[in-house]
Amino acid sequence: MAEITRQQVESHDPTKVSSKGLAQKWVDICNVTRERFHKDTSDIPISNKAYHLRVLNRMAVNAESMKNFGMTADILEQAAKEVSGIYTSRLNVETAGKSSSNAQARAAGINPQETADAFKKMMS
Repeated sequence: MAEITRQQVESHDPTKVSSKGLAQKWVDICNVTRERFHKDTSDIPISNKAYHLRVLNRMAVNAESMKNFGMTADILEQAAKEVSGIYTSRLNVETAGKSSSNAQARAAGINPQETADAFKKMMS
């Protein structure tokens, strides 16, 4: 069985430059499928970042009320990673072009791991 390379996949992804010769039929199918996927998953609460953060907030408040500061720090670290985009490979599209949220954070001088470590230090 032959292995599929990243370049082969990119040649069929209408969002990539290497697929500029892709037939309009396939571009339309991809766009409709992508739109349907986003619509379907947006109805599932656990797939939503805001839902993740609300759950993490409830967990952090509960852990802090039990004086479990280690767990609170871990939850805050996870929330910081969730907000910074560590758990996603999605690219944020801006008017200037595409860049990952981690690259944006680095450009702003924000390191998600350092932020999480600072939360841990503050809570211990």
